[in-house]
Amino acid sequence: MNLIKPKLVDHSLIKLPQKKPTQIQKKIVQQDSSKIYLNLLVLFILGIGGYALYYRMENKEKERIELETNILLLDQYVNNSLKEIEGSRISEEKEEEIKTDI
Repeated sequence: MNLIKPKLVDHSLIKLPQKKPTQIQKKIVQQDSSKIYLNLLVLFILGIGGYALYYRMENKEKERIELETNILLLDQYVNNSLKEIEGSRISEEKEEEIKTDI
């Protein structure tokens, strides 16, 4: 038994459109280097910012100690000045008392 499949459409009668090969024209591309320079500038700025943050982190404790020392020195100076003023005032009062007693 020879089984022949029936054909409903004869493909040889149908002409499909053929693709025509097109010539691709290559464009000459000139790179705009301003984008590269802009990226390098931003990278440089980020590097400076990162270094500033690193430097600040490294010297944070040192600056805090220096600030506390300056505050203590200022407090000591003010206290000594007040004691000297009070001492001179007391001595002036004693001198006045001595003068009034005489």
